[in-house]
Amino acid sequence: MSKFLTRSIPRWRDPLILVMLWLGATIFDRLWLQLDHSVPAWDQGDHLSRALDYWRAFWQPNLFSGEWWASLWRLSPSYRAPLVYLATVPFLTFWGTGVDVAIAVNLLFTAILLVATYGLGRLLFESAGRATGLWAAGFSLWMPFLIQLRLDYLLDYGLVAMVTLTFWGLTAWRWSLLHKRSTGWSWLWAGLTGGGLGLTILTKPTAILFFAVPLAWMLIEISKAKSWGRWGQFLCLGLVALWTAGFWFQANWLTILTSTDRSNRNWQPEGVIPGDVGSNWSYYLRQLPDLVTGPVLWLSLGSFLLWLGYTLWRGNIRINPQPWQSGAWLLIFLLGTYVLFSIPQNKDPRHIVPIVPILLVLLSRGFTVWSRAWAGILPTLAAALTLAWALGNWFPIPLLSQWSGRHLPSPGPAYPLAEVTQTIAQAQPYLRSTLAVIPNTATVNPMNLNYYGQVEDFRVFAREVGFQPEGVAKDLDDFPWFIIKTGVQGVDHNFAPGKAALAQRIPTSPNLRLAQAWNLADGSELKLYQQQSPQIEVAPQASQSPQIRLQEVKVPTAVNPQQAIPVTYQVCGPWDALEQGVLILTWQNALRTSKALQHQAWVHDHGIGLGNLDRGRSLSQSAARENFCVLERLVMPLPTGLAPGPYGLTAAYVNRVSQESYPLATTAQMTLDDKIPLSPTTTPDLLSQFRQLIPALRSGQLDPVFNNLNRMNQADPTQDYYQQLATAAQFRLQTDPDNLEQLYTLLLTQVLQRQAPAATQTAQRITQLDPKNPYAWAYLAVVYLYQWHGGQAQAALDQVARLNPNLTELKTLNIVAAIMQLNLVQAWSLLSNS
Repeated sequence: MSKFLTRSIPRWRDPLILVMLWLGATIFDRLWLQLDHSVPAWDQGDHLSRALDYWRAFWQPNLFSGEWWASLWRLSPSYRAPLVYLATVPFLTFWGTGVDVAIAVNLLFTAILLVATYGLGRLLFESAGRATGLWAAGFSLWMPFLIQLRLDYLLDYGLVAMVTLTFWGLTAWRWSLLHKRSTGWSWLWAGLTGGGLGLTILTKPTAILFFAVPLAWMLIEISKAKSWGRWGQFLCLGLVALWTAGFWFQANWLTILTSTDRSNRNWQPEGVIPGDVGSNWSYYLRQLPDLVTGPVLWLSLGSFLLWLGYTLWRGNIRINPQPWQSGAWLLIFLLGTYVLFSIPQNKDPRHIVPIVPILLVLLSRGFTVWSRAWAGILPTLAAALTLAWALGNWFPIPLLSQWSGRHLPSPGPAYPLAEVTQTIAQAQPYLRSTLAVIPNTATVNPMNLNYYGQVEDFRVFAREVGFQPEGVAKDLDDFPWFIIKTGVQGVDHNFAPGKAALAQRIPTSPNLRLAQAWNLADGSELKLYQQQSPQIEVAPQASQSPQIRLQEVKVPTAVNPQQAIPVTYQVCGPWDALEQGVLILTWQNALRTSKALQHQAWVHDHGIGLGNLDRGRSLSQSAARENFCVLERLVMPLPTGLAPGPYGLTAAYVNRVSQESYPLATTAQMTLDDKIPLSPTTTPDLLSQFRQLIPALRSGQLDPVFNNLNRMNQADPTQDYYQQLATAAQFRLQTDPDNLEQLYTLLLTQVLQRQAPAATQTAQRITQLDPKNPYAWAYLAVVYLYQWHGGQAQAALDQVARLNPNLTELKTLNIVAAIMQLNLVQAWSLLSNS
């Protein structure tokens, strides 16, 4: 009878049901989003900004360029992998850059989730497979945590879909081996599973933990089978996964590992007591009611136990091993995942939520064990209660919303974050600006303000400031815009004294003015401040010139050499030449009467407008040739030991795209006189601050180098000043190839931009010119290790050991080099002796 019913079911029935389920979820989602006027919170804002970065990368794709692909992979340098962002690009391209448009990518992942959950259930449970798969797929749409993720822009919902899809493929491959299906099908499933595993890693690299235990189990089964063909299929799976995710991982492996480790160390979830084993291992079990609704969980367990008791009571139990093997396979996945994710300190229901569809397949089987006509009553009841709970939780439906109603849409009014970034973009239409953000609440934070700023043609960025109290003065000078908020400041305000100091100093600073203020729905006020005299100003020019001109240079007539010097440059010329231009500026002793005085000089190289010129992407060729004048109000620090006397400026222009260069006429001059009283100045520009770090880099003092870089990178979120410094250093090295200061500057910019081959050449040149410096060899070793060149790194480390065997980092680098050379005995020996 069951065979007859199975044959009589049209083939299109199940696909039609899945389509109807998808349409129902789509209507639910889009209706809720239409009613909701909330703004993205922290992670959501960061993910949206990253998606826009990928969207911009595809404005001018160059699919046959290795450098273009490398730059694409470098857009996701942490454990936040790129697959969801890449999947969002078509939605942003065709339907705009709104939050709801980005969330629409979850419609794609919902379709994948439905098909994969249905396919897994149908594959595992033979005659009851169709019903099991359909119930599991339907339940997956209405689980509370999955709905919450589906209505948000996070990586986790895409991860749920990809883990389910990959586990379906892995199960199909295993089933083809166990049931000795066609060898061709086994190879196909192995390859597809490898591709799915690679895509899952490209969603979130920690997802490999979901498959660690199932893959280990399959290795045991393959070993018992003693089949070279199965070993070949397993190798095929691994190679396809490596090829799929390997290019991204190779480009970012170091930052992926460090960011993952930092994330694990910096988070302690609520409900976990440090040192308490019970609270640690029971954490995810206590989250189960938020992952799976009570009606599905308890009715399924009750149905299965009732069936088991009834079958035993009838005494005619016939053990069919296949369903029990299927259940055991699902339990291997579920229990293995639970154990592996319970070990790290960093715990969150989002981390383990991909187990939910697999758990639902198992629970759905608890409903379909019955073959009676009334067997559909219990799952129908569970589905009805779950759907009612979902409707009441997410929509203001009378009676239902009183019962739950935890996730009702926010009716507004919307927070004026878009107005903030629009105000900045309109005030400076020719510049890329960075907004310093003091508050850090769910509604006003650096991440969501950065997203709204990037919507403004990527001309406004937002960054959090105030991490270090000693950096408050520099923050006030480095940023052109500031935003503060009255009332609640955010989760970490009390832990960052620098934030409190900035919030107090911004309204009273004589260098800042209030640009605009907004009243917020919570009764607080949002205030936007701007520099009174902006560091960079741009204005159109009536006269036309084909080349750049250094129109004016203003410096004090005489100044004390013990202080930094305020200087104003006015540079005019065609827009495209200004935007791509770097000024090569040398202030040199004008007397030069002795050999010693010839070296009395300092440089003030920088990109025109400090690299912040930006008119957006819709710029015609004629507009690119229009002339503008850029006014730069900068401060340049002086090196120690300068002799008093007159100093004159020598200037040149370099185009960092075409490499065109030519001298610039100037008669600017000043006198250094140590008898003149010191006068207060502001903080030097970022490039000058960077150059001040080079002596510390050369002597191996990396902590102050990277502490300062972390703060400076907040002021230039695109890190364009790295490229400006590199262009200037390369230009100077053409005429002075042995200049170690310029070589170290170039090396640091190349390392920070992860330009490993170029950094290798620069580091090799430094070791030739500075061979007795152990840190020069250590930097060369690090560059080799980044490229997985363990043998070459070891040779450089041997040189470090000869010069300074007590170098703190030497043992760690030797361990990494040994592992890369597969010299595990040496690595273990070094590790055990550390």
